[in-house]
Amino acid sequence: MKSKNYRIAFIISILLIVLCALTSVFSITRMQSIIVSMTAVLGVVAIWFEMKRSKDMAEGEFITSLNQNFLSSEDVKSLYKKLINNETITE
Repeated sequence: MKSKNYRIAFIISILLIVLCALTSVFSITRMQSIIVSMTAVLGVVAIWFEMKRSKDMAEGEFITSLNQNFLSSEDVKSLYKKLINNETITE
């Protein structure tokens, strides 16, 4: 799924660059506004990728923290051992 999102963003960026290049060929006087527009679009795409990346990092840190909490709990360890050994759980 991640590679699909990156591929779509890359294709959109390439299309925008081609569109801006074609526009600049037909209207040289608008070159500055085209460059500003391209920069703004690429900035928005970069911000979106960074926000998605930071969300994924926060999710990974949460899962790691949750796993550490479970591993440090003796109650959870004893419950897990009982489940593995097919023992009855009476607690």
